[in-house]
Amino acid sequence: MDATCCTGARQQQQQQQQQQRQQQQQQQQQQQQQQQQQQQHQQKQQQQQQQQQPQQQQHHQQQQQQQQQEQQQQQQPQQQQQQTWHEPLSVDPFSVCICPPSQKGRKAKHAVLPTQNPKP
Repeated sequence: MDATCCTGARQQQQQQQQQQRQQQQQQQQQQQQQQQQQQQHQQKQQQQQQQQQPQQQQHHQQQQQQQQQEQQQQQQPQQQQQQTWHEPLSVDPFSVCICPPSQKGRKAKHAVLPTQNPKP
């Protein structure tokens, strides 16, 4: 019984360290589109581990999720400036050429290439 508790606590500590490192790296890079994707993955992993680990550790994970949600809220206004492809699709014909970050990644901001968009 003690071994399982110890392994659970170790996994938790490693999780906290990894998340703090990733968050620091993401803040330095300021690649907000990638941050959203990585944070979403982290939250999915946390939710799965919450079900497996004992209830005492859920409090720590809930605090981590709150920190990530705060970061996402801070990043959202900056991301809305970059991800202009999402709203003006019906207004701006050139914005259709810009692919979402899931396909093009960082370069999705300035990927305005009319050759990629077959005109009707």
